[in-house]
Amino acid sequence: DLGKSDKRWKDLYLSGGAYLGGTAAVNKLDFYEYGSFTPTYGGGTTDPSGVTYDSTVGNEGVYVKVGRLVFVQINIRTDAISNVGSGDLLIEGLPFAAASLASQGGIGSLAVSQAKDFVGETPSMAYITEGATFITLFYRTTADGNAVTSACSDLGTGANDNLIRIGGTYYSTA
Repeated sequence: DLGKSDKRWKDLYLSGGAYLGGTAAVNKLDFYEYGSFTPTYGGGTTDPSGVTYDSTVGNEGVYVKVGRLVFVQINIRTDAISNVGSGDLLIEGLPFAAASLASQGGIGSLAVSQAKDFVGETPSMAYITEGATFITLFYRTTADGNAVTSACSDLGTGANDNLIRIGGTYYSTA
């Protein structure tokens, strides 16, 4: 045992990691990081251009990475877009590339907690493709129907358009 209830250590600095719950390699915690990133709307064929992000919501992202597991929180709202781009509607700029786990068919568990003020279909789901640093957005055709990829043409070009908030986890390549 290290320390006591009335005699505690303040800081602990390790150069090689810490084993939690056992001494096997899978029990070793050797990486922890947090920070911010700048997510942007992108297009599967052509990226939107002339995008101004709303100053109160902006285009902000934060992450926490423990080992290969990455938690992200994203908030985006636009004030102007001169060209909405083309192809699938994406959110680009993830801080780490997603892992390639063939048995999973994709990586990550993401939730769209809020989406509004799109001129076309409003995204309701998000998916990270293996090896990607972007999120693909989807919507449902009916409440219990199939998911269809959102399109860049769903983006509005006015002030306070295209609000989306996404949070979730995915596995990174390293």
